[in-house]
Amino acid sequence: MRSVDADVIVVGAGVAGLAAALRLKDSGRTPLVLEAGAMVGGRMTSRRIGPFTIDCGVALPTRSFTRMRALGARFGLAARAKNIPFTLGIQDADGTVRAYRARHFEDILLDRRLPLAARAAFMRIGLDLIRFDHRLQLGDVNGAALLDSEDTASYVRRLGGGGDELLADVLGPGLRAAIGTELGSCSRAVLFSVARNTMRPGFWIMDGGLDQFPNALAQFVEVRRSTPVLEVRTSGRSVEIDIIERETKRTLRANGAIVAVPGPEAARLCPAAPRWLCSVLERTTYSRIACVFVGWTTRIAPACTGYVWKGTDAAKPASLEFEHLRSPGCCPHNRSLISVYFIDSPDFRCFAMSDDEIGARAIKSIREIVHADGDVLFIYVTRWRYGLATFAVGRFRELASLRARLDAWHGPVDFCGDYLNGISSEGALCSGEQAARRLVRRLAPERWRERAAITRGAALPSS
Repeated sequence: MRSVDADVIVVGAGVAGLAAALRLKDSGRTPLVLEAGAMVGGRMTSRRIGPFTIDCGVALPTRSFTRMRALGARFGLAARAKNIPFTLGIQDADGTVRAYRARHFEDILLDRRLPLAARAAFMRIGLDLIRFDHRLQLGDVNGAALLDSEDTASYVRRLGGGGDELLADVLGPGLRAAIGTELGSCSRAVLFSVARNTMRPGFWIMDGGLDQFPNALAQFVEVRRSTPVLEVRTSGRSVEIDIIERETKRTLRANGAIVAVPGPEAARLCPAAPRWLCSVLERTTYSRIACVFVGWTTRIAPACTGYVWKGTDAAKPASLEFEHLRSPGCCPHNRSLISVYFIDSPDFRCFAMSDDEIGARAIKSIREIVHADGDVLFIYVTRWRYGLATFAVGRFRELASLRARLDAWHGPVDFCGDYLNGISSEGALCSGEQAARRLVRRLAPERWRERAAITRGAALPSS
């Protein structure tokens, strides 16, 4: 029997890695999770500044996150998951605001400020959403691949004269923060997926901080924090992983590994992986996002929960949201917490700005939306080098092909992350569970075939 330090090692303690570890444990394996940082959760982390709770991630969970909510219920978090109303305000160049409520498609259809042709185009998108619903399940990249035939701009242009206007006035500004880039250049599968999983079901929050979810998962598996991984190698039928532990380099051996880090980082950690795999990982692209959280001395009560700006000014925030309206417990009842999201681009290098400079821009944007009394209590800035994975035309088809090759591969290493399944933490979670199933099947093929035979009701061969 091979001598190993761990059964299966999971690299990365984000939602994908933790979900993979939990599924491995449920399947009878013994996972060890290695996390380079001091905290688990990846983008699903929270910070606490005095009585303020800041969810630092770049996505708001939606009611379509069924696996996440099921796991939350399993770990006793169901009572803390609160459905919330959300109204988005889109500010035009003249300062007027059009308000649209989540789950209320009629707000767009009945908005007389939109040309009739634009509303007709929106109706056609709604009919396509119904027609394609079975292909848009979160975590199903194969379904999305069937819709990955053109970019969003080309698709809406085919909807008639109002398609371009609908994209410029509503869909583009309204979904920019949710996808981290300009919608028109993305695959139309992105439009369908994000619209289905945000506009239709509505949103929820975790009362007390979203980090409770990954922290709950981490209680059920072994996690070593502050343990960077340098390289992952296969050695015969096992895996060798170079790590830094207590400032000392050492090598761990395991029966298998799951790499749950962003695509380019996964390729860097596994240089000896097959080229058909590394080449896809290396081509993963991400938006870069700077999030500014502002504590305010008074309670601000605007008409909308969140605001975006129409137009092509890259220096405008991707979104501005009043956190205390959607999550009253995030700060004292007489205070406010506001988040302002900026996307780094060639025309707006927010990553190069100091915290003071980008904080000042956030304050200016807040004062454009509301004329509130009070003043700033604090400014907290966080930057995501790997914000949201982006999906140009052809990317979903490429990933579907990759998934098929992973299904047929026999290597003792697998991969997971939101970049494999679409733009959501639910997609990341599903990808972790999928990677764990593939690896369990590879590590114990005879046992897997027996379980499959039992499931089918077939007679097992005698020993």
